[in-house]
Amino acid sequence: MITLNKLNAGFNYLLNKENLNNIDSIILDEHFSLQRKLVNHMINNYLYANDSVINYDSIALGLRQIEYGWSYKILLARILATQHKFIDAKNVLKNIPSQYIITSSEASDINNLIKMYDILEFLWLNNDNWDLVPNDMKNDIQNTLTYQKGIYSYPLANYFVMRYKFSDFTSNKGNKKTENNSVCNNSRLISIYPNPTTDIIELKWEKQGNISAQLNLYDLQGSLVFIKELNKIHQKINISHLNTGVYIVQIIENQKEILNQKIIKK
Repeated sequence: MITLNKLNAGFNYLLNKENLNNIDSIILDEHFSLQRKLVNHMINNYLYANDSVINYDSIALGLRQIEYGWSYKILLARILATQHKFIDAKNVLKNIPSQYIITSSEASDINNLIKMYDILEFLWLNNDNWDLVPNDMKNDIQNTLTYQKGIYSYPLANYFVMRYKFSDFTSNKGNKKTENNSVCNNSRLISIYPNPTTDIIELKWEKQGNISAQLNLYDLQGSLVFIKELNKIHQKINISHLNTGVYIVQIIENQKEILNQKIIKK
C-alpha cells in the first residue's frame, strides 16, 4: 500500500536529481496524482467519520505529513482556521515562501490570504460583529476583490461579501457568469446543475481531453465539508448527506482555481 511516507521518499529522490528525463517526469506526475488521491481519501474519511462530527485534528495531522505541493499547506491553514487556530494557520502560510519556490504573484496571494485570516480572527474575537471591523481591513477586502488576482485569497474575500452583504466592494471584472450559473474562464466553460439541488449536482466541461481536477465544497462559515476528485468531462456528484443550505463550490486544476460558485442544497 502506498503511504505518504513512501511518496515523500519518492519525491525526495526525484526532485534531488540534477536532471529529470522523460520517464522521471512521468513518474513524478504519477506521484502527484497518487498523493492527491491519497489525501482526498484521507480527508473524506475524516470529514464525517463519527456521527457527522468532522475530525479536523486528524485531517490537519495528515496534511502536516505532506512535504511536496504547497497547495496542501493552504488547505492545512484553512483547516486550522476552521478550528479557530488562526495564529497556527497564519504561521503555516508565512512559512510557504521559505519552504517552496513560488512566483511573486503567488507570494502576494498568500500575503492577502493572511490578511483575510486576520479579519476572520477579528470577527471571531468580536462575536461576529461586522460593524466593528476596521476600515483598513475592509480596504484589504476591497483590494482583493477589485484586482481578483488571488486564487486563494479572492474566494475568502468573496465569502465576506456573501455572508455580511458587503456589496459596496463587489466587482464586475473577471469571470463572466451566464444565466445557467456557468463560469467562463480561459475559454473553458464548466456547467453546474441543477441549482438549487436536493441530492445530486452534475458538472459538465465544454472541453475535450482528460480531466484532472479537484472539487472542494465549503459552507458559509468557510469550513471544508466535501472534497471530490474530478476525472470526467460529465460527472455526477452526490451531496445528499449534506445539510440544507448555501455552499461554495471551488474547482482546482493544476493548483489554480478555475471556478468559485455558490450552490443551494434544498
